[in-house]
Amino acid sequence: MALIYKITTFEAEIDASNNPTGKKNVGFEVTDDSNKGVYFINKSIEIGSKTDDEVTDEAYTASKDQVDAWVASRANLGKTFDPMSKKIT
Repeated sequence: MALIYKITTFEAEIDASNNPTGKKNVGFEVTDDSNKGVYFINKSIEIGSKTDDEVTDEAYTASKDQVDAWVASRANLGKTFDPMSKKIT
C-alpha cells in the first residue's frame, strides 16, 4: 500500500478585514493506491520565511497522525468475517 498526497489547496489565509494572516492553508487529497480510498485534509501553516516545499512538508507532518488514523480505520474493509470461527480473514 502506498499513499499518494495530491495538493488540493495552497493559498494565503486572510482575516475578516481581508488582511493576510501570515498563514497558508494547505490541503491534501490522500489516496490509498491499494483500494482507492480517498481522504481530504487541510492544515493552516505559519509562512514566515519558509519556502513552498517547507510549508508543504510542515502541513504533511501536521496531517500525518490523522492520515495514519484514517488508514488504520480501514484495515478490515473488504475482509470477510466467518461467524463460525469468529475470525476476520
